[in-house]
Amino acid sequence: MKLENLTKKERFKLLKLLGLFVVLGIFLFSVLPGYVSPGQLPIWTPWIILSLCAVGWFAIELYIENPDLERLKRVLCVAIFLMVYDFAFENSGTLLGLWYSSNSLIPVCVPVGSTYPACVPIEVMMLTLFGGAAWALYIPRKFKLTYSILDIILIATFGALGEFVLIQYDLMHYHLWWTSIHAFISYMGTWIILHFVNYKIFR
Repeated sequence: MKLENLTKKERFKLLKLLGLFVVLGIFLFSVLPGYVSPGQLPIWTPWIILSLCAVGWFAIELYIENPDLERLKRVLCVAIFLMVYDFAFENSGTLLGLWYSSNSLIPVCVPVGSTYPACVPIEVMMLTLFGGAAWALYIPRKFKLTYSILDIILIATFGALGEFVLIQYDLMHYHLWWTSIHAFISYMGTWIILHFVNYKIFR
């Protein structure tokens, strides 16, 4: 495998995603706290905004790409894989005492009715399902090493930064030795797996 030059379209796609992440980050970090902190908006508002953004991103990519039924099925398989993987990964970290999420509108627990904090917010499941589907539409149909490396770094960076912002809202909590650096590494690992799944398993 070798690094390839990116086309103008591919560079624009990466810059577009970078821009979306930056705008969302500024909104969540600078604008929204003025409404959530005083109690004007519910504490779970950031969860809802993130999940709605994922739905919006999916709708945009669906309109731009206009995939046929075969591609749409593959995209949904990738998205479902990400959702299940994330659910298992998040619960594993919570059971190990490394982190947990809280203040969800609807926490999804296993077993159902459990009061243990190993519950994944329904908003995160929506985020991974619709965001994963949007991501599978946004990346090139054929594997390109340069694009994949930049995509993985971009997602890992803003994934870790996003969790840092959620910690400020008291929606995520790190414990023991887990830090944002570990979150960055875990996002990189997850997206390496997701690229493999997208290009090798569900191609």
